[in-house]
Amino acid sequence: MAQLSYTIEDINLAGYPTTTVVELKGSVDPETIETFDNIFDELIDAGRKRIAIDFGNLKYINSTGMGILVQYVDQLEEDGGGMVLMNIHPKVLIVLEMLGLQELFKIVATSEEAAAALAGENVTPAEVQVKLEDHGSAAAAPAPAPAAAPAAAAAGSKPKLIRCGCCGAMLSTPSAGTYRCPRCRAALKVNTEGKVETFAINVDGVVELALPPMSPYLDSIDMLVGAACVKSGLSDIETEGMIQSVIGCAGVLSKFCLHNNTDQGALHMFLRAGDGNLRVRLYCAGKALADNSSFEDFRFGTDTLDYEAASTGNLVTLEKTKR
Repeated sequence: MAQLSYTIEDINLAGYPTTTVVELKGSVDPETIETFDNIFDELIDAGRKRIAIDFGNLKYINSTGMGILVQYVDQLEEDGGGMVLMNIHPKVLIVLEMLGLQELFKIVATSEEAAAALAGENVTPAEVQVKLEDHGSAAAAPAPAPAAAPAAAAAGSKPKLIRCGCCGAMLSTPSAGTYRCPRCRAALKVNTEGKVETFAINVDGVVELALPPMSPYLDSIDMLVGAACVKSGLSDIETEGMIQSVIGCAGVLSKFCLHNNTDQGALHMFLRAGDGNLRVRLYCAGKALADNSSFEDFRFGTDTLDYEAASTGNLVTLEKTKR
């Protein structure tokens, strides 16, 4: 059973009005959404107007939870207060961006910065503290030519903070070389002075993920599918149904086709969202199933669910159009 707990602490810093820090632990999902909503009722009833939400120990938040944040940030600002977010995980940042909310919320790193931001001061947005994934020899999407030979890497060279020229994320790279941004997947070429050349991936509105077929990687599917549902204009009920259908189908592929064996590759997910329609495709190599009966229990949340088997792998297509 999903759980959500929280603590509320008032921070009083010299020169600033009181800031209330709410630390969340657990998940915000259909089972805990009422608890999440009640947190803000409790804060507002107590007259707290300047609120910092600490996401450091939050494992997951669904699209409905994001909607509650939007509702209350507007209410707080109308009352002369505000809301900022702290310790945002890159996975949550991706969802904020997919929903177009990254400009609505101020994202800070510390309670001191939260107090300053809520007092109207100009606070530099918190950096995304994730390391770049080495692009290596992977053949995906448009990548630059490898960095010139020894330009890269003196052993022991200091990590450099760089900015992705595509999505603006602040990232840490251990040395010169060619990498891929973990947020937007753009290819980045970093020289010894820390200058960055960016090669964006032209995906034409398609989100593509390659996930090892095991937890906790598969657990992140629901968050991105939920964001894509919102982008497609699906209702809360339609969204929850589609999420459960995608998760169920991904579980079937992982269990019966890949057998949790990463040597057989990854589970690939493609999402195309917009204009009232969401299409999700799940593909993996490995053993082909005899028929589509394993997916029938997950048809309830979709308008269309198709399974195709071939000698090279398995493809499941799910589609939902808003009513």
